[in-house]
Amino acid sequence: MLKNIKNLFGYKIHARGDTIGEVYDFFFDDEPWAVQYLVGDIETWLLERKVLISPVGFDQSEW
Repeated sequence: MLKNIKNLFGYKIHARGDTIGEVYDFFFDDEPWAVQYLVGDIETWLLERKVLISPVGFDQSEW
């Protein structure tokens, strides 16, 4: 299913049942045009920090 990437900004990031932050941005690979990393704003764990999360760590999304 295709989704507009702008609609994913602000989605909540959950880890082991708790919300730890939200989607801030994405990094793409320009050759296959695939998401390389999700940029997460996890201010609840690390004050005002952004982290890179590999798609390997993604689970199923809840649209």
